[in-house]
Amino acid sequence: RVQFANRLMPKFREGEWDYTMFGRADLTCYVQPIEFISRNSLPAASSVWKRLNKGQITLEDLGLPADFKPGDKISEPILDYSTKFEPEDRYLAPEQAQRLMNISDENFARINETTRRASKIMTEYAVSRGFNREDGKVEYVGLKLGDAVCTWLEDRLTAQGIGISKQRIRDKVKKLNPQWYAEIERAKEQAKLEGRPDFRALMDPSIGYISPAPEFFHAINTLFRAGTNQWVNNKVYD
Repeated sequence: RVQFANRLMPKFREGEWDYTMFGRADLTCYVQPIEFISRNSLPAASSVWKRLNKGQITLEDLGLPADFKPGDKISEPILDYSTKFEPEDRYLAPEQAQRLMNISDENFARINETTRRASKIMTEYAVSRGFNREDGKVEYVGLKLGDAVCTWLEDRLTAQGIGISKQRIRDKVKKLNPQWYAEIERAKEQAKLEGRPDFRALMDPSIGYISPAPEFFHAINTLFRAGTNQWVNNKVYD
């Protein structure tokens, strides 16, 4: 089922993003500016570890013990939040996400509960099909779940120890382009310091980008197709 929705873009004013247009009483059927992430585990590739290493969050903030390490089990999914419409995903504390959305405590709790329920359904189904679902994200239109729930591009899954997600593409790009990737990180920091809206305009254009070979993408597509066959228990692809 398809339903059209409005996309409102925050404005960059005086060095920060302005979200005051969200939550107005006359607004209906619009995409919320926040991505809702549910984490069943924190593998080494998770962005959480980068934030922990930078001191942006602590394990205590996530309700985890001080000796928690990649691969350890999480009893209850961790909910995480990031901006959706900014050039760089910006992770937020729950109260920050709620403030940008400009919604009530009751409605914020309602979206969180829907996220947990959707995550639980998909995680249990993944197990039934031989997958481990490590994390995933969903988006909302108003208070309604308005997103595909669980895809190879929005979730991180493994089967028989094989990672099946876009993380494989990220890892390959980083391996081929260490200087280009380092320049992204440098430009992001410069944009924050200077109060600039888009880090991409600050990147050095002389640093080239090397794309993975066509054979790599063929292998990725084959992996995703095989994963799809297993997910739906049907031979959709050869």
